[in-house]
Amino acid sequence: MKDSDVLELLRHYRHDLLNDLQLIQGFASMGKYEYSNKKIQALIKRLSSERLLQAIESQEFPLWLFNEKYTNENLTIEFYIEDIGEELKHHDHQMKRDGQALFEKLSQTPPVDVNITINENKVAYQFNKQSEEVLQKLNSVKNIEVNKLEQGLEVIYQYK
Repeated sequence: MKDSDVLELLRHYRHDLLNDLQLIQGFASMGKYEYSNKKIQALIKRLSSERLLQAIESQEFPLWLFNEKYTNENLTIEFYIEDIGEELKHHDHQMKRDGQALFEKLSQTPPVDVNITINENKVAYQFNKQSEEVLQKLNSVKNIEVNKLEQGLEVIYQYK
């Protein structure tokens, strides 16, 4: 990642953070403290997840994921860190490559919401869409488990 890419990522990150803070301030100034408290709790949850992602002791995967979250206009990305397995840091490069390959397959589909859960030795991507087009694109991806969900798909990569 070039310096200009890092600066672009930081611009997007700052923009989103300022939007959240302005919403909180706006709700509070109108006396809508319930809304501002909900927004504060959501912001704390997001920042805590981001802190945990950085604690994986990897560099490539977290940086790539932050970049996708803040610059990929086709995907709305949220991530959750449940338990960071010691093994994950040894698969940093592969996790990044797997994520890139997966997102590349989805790049030509309509915008998608993605929830990414990192748990012990796996990374699970949950998509809010379940279409034959997406399933066909995922059929060519190797070493994944694909589960149909009630309202979407889950793609799981195991790292051992």
